[in-house]
Amino acid sequence: MGAGHGTYIPAMGLFPFGMLGVLLQDKISLPFIIIAILQYPMYGFIVDKANSSRQLRLSLLIVLLTHILLATLIIELTNENWR
Repeated sequence: MGAGHGTYIPAMGLFPFGMLGVLLQDKISLPFIIIAILQYPMYGFIVDKANSSRQLRLSLLIVLLTHILLATLIIELTNENWR
């Protein structure tokens, strides 16, 4: 991922919400960088707000599945020639 030399696939897997800009704007812009920075704290906030163990499991499952599905979608829909 260094200065255009390498691959962005690890970033797409780890920060799918931040990499949405690749699909929407064909580049990584400042708003999506901010979203990527806030992604994991928001995961923690969502999980922290779950009160019971059933809600905790449900919130963990939703966060995990959303992350995996979005990462997979971004990796599959991008091509090698985006800016």
